[in-house]
Amino acid sequence: MTHKISSFNLAKLIENYPNDRLLEYFLYQFIEKKTIKEIKSSIILGHIFKFLKECCSSIEYLLKDLSNIEKARGYSTYIAVIDNLIDPTMEDYWYGGSKEFIDYLKTKFKIKWLNKNTSKIKFNKSDKLLEIVEKNDNLILKLDTNINKAILYDKKIKLFEFDIEALDDTFAICEFIPKTVKEYVMKANHLGYATYVSGSNLCMEILKHADFEEREDKIENFAMITSLKLLSKDQRLRYTLQQIKNNFDNDFYNFERWSLI
Repeated sequence: MTHKISSFNLAKLIENYPNDRLLEYFLYQFIEKKTIKEIKSSIILGHIFKFLKECCSSIEYLLKDLSNIEKARGYSTYIAVIDNLIDPTMEDYWYGGSKEFIDYLKTKFKIKWLNKNTSKIKFNKSDKLLEIVEKNDNLILKLDTNINKAILYDKKIKLFEFDIEALDDTFAICEFIPKTVKEYVMKANHLGYATYVSGSNLCMEILKHADFEEREDKIENFAMITSLKLLSKDQRLRYTLQQIKNNFDNDFYNFERWSLI
């Protein structure tokens, strides 16, 4: 930001754009408008402006995604990375390990004989072939790097064409998902998730100042103390912080249970 952050900046922003959707949808769900208008601390305001900047970036990224989806009439999503599929230590990797990939093939193509616990994946690097083997049955995934495709065969029957993307010395296997912009927006709430993450970070940054100690700048001291008093009574901020605490306590309790097994 090129301008100095101050309570005047934010007060003017709220005054000039009282019903602005950026403030209504993003900021006021975490801190009430009446509280925001009274905050004087430049440090707290800095956190708020950073949050708003992150929200603007999220909107920008989403609009780019939607534009690309509209042009392509869908989008590609990563399924697995070749190196992960052939590395025994990665077989249980939660995103793209061999067991997950085998389960994905079994479900998507309704192949009953596939078994994530017994089926194996072999890679012939020279021929660029992946073979998924289970006793006398097998699937072949042939990589064609000239057209950036990976073609899946069951015996000689072509089942599907994946996209592939070069990653250093390996390849990512991607599936193209046909979707309209409306279908994508209705199903995936990416903006809502990004906002929650940024909003939670904002609340946690504010919480870090709870042990505020006075500094040489007497004006900022007064501004911070006044702002913290206001924020401590803000019900929306308290609600988000309580949610964060509940989630942490629950995760920590589950983590602790592992030490008892």
